[in-house]
Amino acid sequence: MSSNQSTSSSGARPSFKLRSIVWNFFKFPIDGSKTTITCPACKLDLKYSGSTTGILHHLTARHGDEYKKLLDKKKSGKIALQSREESDIELAKAFATSLTPFRFAENPEFRKFIENKPDDFVLPTAKKVKKIIDDLAEVHMETTKDELEGVNNFTILTDGYSDLRRNYHFYSLHVAYINATFEKKVLVVEWVHRQFDASKAQGYSGDRYLPRRTWNTNYLQQHDTRYL
Repeated sequence: MSSNQSTSSSGARPSFKLRSIVWNFFKFPIDGSKTTITCPACKLDLKYSGSTTGILHHLTARHGDEYKKLLDKKKSGKIALQSREESDIELAKAFATSLTPFRFAENPEFRKFIENKPDDFVLPTAKKVKKIIDDLAEVHMETTKDELEGVNNFTILTDGYSDLRRNYHFYSLHVAYINATFEKKVLVVEWVHRQFDASKAQGYSGDRYLPRRTWNTNYLQQHDTRYL
């Protein structure tokens, strides 16, 4: 059954514009109390509670050829651009397959990127992303050095994080001080991460096995540490 037949069969269409691509295959339920939708191809009754996630999965998994036809029509301009709901689903899949924490969706830098990215944006490679981060880190350290010039009294702070299985450890070194306008400033001056290999450390805890790291504290050693 073609997608055109399935959209035009029995029942009037709603007055608002349907944004999901699934409604070019399934018939939209006019009766809002209905909890199932019948697949026009295999006649299977599918659960429906207002979200198209389940029926979209059925369409892609059971009727891949029909779904491909819909995508081809979309690319040719015959169907509206991808709906917000479908974009949400693709983003959620990316989070799940990359083990990215769900709270990253609320990351302010990520949200800024989504809002400001140009229409012709092309995703960079992993190598390019790493280079950008390295360059930003170098600029940050140079800026930090300039900002710490003239600061004689400060406090050294440390912080750390380990995952639940204690396989990954992250440590950071900060300098806190009060500036000339009596504002509290906390700057990152060093960080290090360690991967814990349990196969090489039988009988040892993750913390005990971590190799020691000498912090780059040349700058700090030249200044007054009486208040630490």
